[in-house]
Amino acid sequence: MPLIERFRSASACIQIDAKPEFELFDSFSSSLKTNSLLKFYQDQEKENQCPEIEYFGKVPLKRNCAHGREMEQLKLHTDTISVEDMNDLIDLGWRREGNNFYKVATQCCTTHALRLDVQDFKLSRQQRKILNHLAEYFRGETDQKNVKKPKNNKNSQEEYSLEAYFKRIFDSCNEHTLEIRLVRPGSSLFFDTYEESFQLFKKYQEHIHKNAYTREIFENMLVETPLPTTGKHYGTFHRQILIDGRLVGVDMFDILPDYNMAQTSYYNTDFMHLNLGTFMILNEILFTQKLSEKLGKTLYLSTGLYNHCFKKHHYKLQYATEILCIETC
Repeated sequence: MPLIERFRSASACIQIDAKPEFELFDSFSSSLKTNSLLKFYQDQEKENQCPEIEYFGKVPLKRNCAHGREMEQLKLHTDTISVEDMNDLIDLGWRREGNNFYKVATQCCTTHALRLDVQDFKLSRQQRKILNHLAEYFRGETDQKNVKKPKNNKNSQEEYSLEAYFKRIFDSCNEHTLEIRLVRPGSSLFFDTYEESFQLFKKYQEHIHKNAYTREIFENMLVETPLPTTGKHYGTFHRQILIDGRLVGVDMFDILPDYNMAQTSYYNTDFMHLNLGTFMILNEILFTQKLSEKLGKTLYLSTGLYNHCFKKHHYKLQYATEILCIETC
């Protein structure tokens, strides 16, 4: 039985009325002292049917909403979880940071979950311009007129496809080189590039978000994962972007049965003129398209939560075909 259904079944055993999920979890947490629910939970652990989960209830966020009110979020912690159970949590509006899961519980500013059907994605004019500029950079040319751009052939949509633009970038690698590689947390390559990745993360956070992140925070956010480290397709991955052999960008994402869940990304701010942030998310979309083909099913790309009150969230709408309401889940 999926994790969410086990929680709901356990709650039903002690006659908790149907409520919004954040209230249900509060009831679940406050009722752990009851013999019936505690016995249910312990029995599930003994049978290895349920991971050890520590639920903290509502905890305050370190920021206020757009209306100046204090924001809250639900929090739970688990050291291990299946990809199926995490998929269920994502559907209900939860997000992962290391081994901790969070869900915004503030009612005044509605929060939605975004997801993109990658098969329906179409490049915008600005995105095509950015990819053409990258091809120009790797070719080593400064005159944009010399850059080979896709033909305007209405009978061949492949010329305007995301894959065609990325192929053009790789074909343009004369003056500079580009390498994109997948790395599993805990692998030898991951540890070989650990220090370089941490310094890149630290520099990005200080420059973009004006935050000083410690090595401990880096490990909690980007090294720890409750998902299985085995399995060919599913689990947590880091995508490393290298230009001229130098690590300039990292994406962290989780592959789940229905999602490519983008967790976080960071890049070398010395390369901001290349719009690496846009390049990385477009590469994520292309990767999701190709993985969907390989698995024979459509995976959604999730770029996280969206709150219209926060202007810094507005860019996410470029990469969403569906806005999901999570308040009634």
